[in-house]
Amino acid sequence: TLGYSELVNSAIQAFELSTVIGNKECSKIGSAYKFYYIDSDGDIISITSNNDLKEAQKSGVNKLLLTNNQNDANERLNSSILNCSTI
Repeated sequence: TLGYSELVNSAIQAFELSTVIGNKECSKIGSAYKFYYIDSDGDIISITSNNDLKEAQKSGVNKLLLTNNQNDANERLNSSILNCSTI
């Protein structure tokens, strides 16, 4: 299964984040920037570790959002904006 560091590296490569936000900002993924998802209860949950990622995988999560703003996560995850790939 995919580990947290592999998820971070895959996101950086797939979305060319080094170019978009820069290497310095990429190094903040896990602290300033976090992956978020909605759990089965409708709660916004952050992923910052292997254990968090395993929990998300167990719950069948199929959409993640990477942001540095939890309010942005709430708004975007509760809207249809995730039907497209945006940064």
